[in-house]
Amino acid sequence: MRNTKVPRRITVVAVLAAIVLAPLSQAQRLNGVWFKLDLSAHGHTLDNSGNTDTFVKSQTVYVSFTSTDTPCEYDLHFWTRRDNAWTNSFGAYMTTLQGKNENIMSSMDVQFHGNGEDYLDTTFTAYIDSQLNSSGGVASATFDGQGIIFDGKISGAQPYGSLTLTGKKINPSDLPFTPPVEE
Repeated sequence: MRNTKVPRRITVVAVLAAIVLAPLSQAQRLNGVWFKLDLSAHGHTLDNSGNTDTFVKSQTVYVSFTSTDTPCEYDLHFWTRRDNAWTNSFGAYMTTLQGKNENIMSSMDVQFHGNGEDYLDTTFTAYIDSQLNSSGGVASATFDGQGIIFDGKISGAQPYGSLTLTGKKINPSDLPFTPPVEE
């Protein structure tokens, strides 16, 4: 009688390793990816005297994804143009992407800078659709976000309203600024 226990154990270990390691191999699929986004916001402002007005605002936003040590978790850096220079919106924002292909970014609070003292405090969710190339890297990706503006400052008044963030993956060499090298 032939001993089949050892080969079965090896097969079981190999199958378990494949099940555990397969998701991890794709877990950080957006690491190093940059997006160019169009931020479009509209709503109402409230000044210190209680007067209201409408506002419409649009600006370009760049965002980079840097993976952390936790699967599907990223540090995001948002860049906006402020007074003729590109600035990072207060360092990194951490988010965990959900879904088989890291498609859903849920309930993220981000402050976007404008010119002077203008800024928007926002909460938004986003859907990210990415296509991989033959080597497993992200060949193309789109970003589709929607959310609310719950605070901030536009021309000295508090803004309230909604926003959309839409865009696509870009090559870092196409950025209009040179981001600092992360260590």
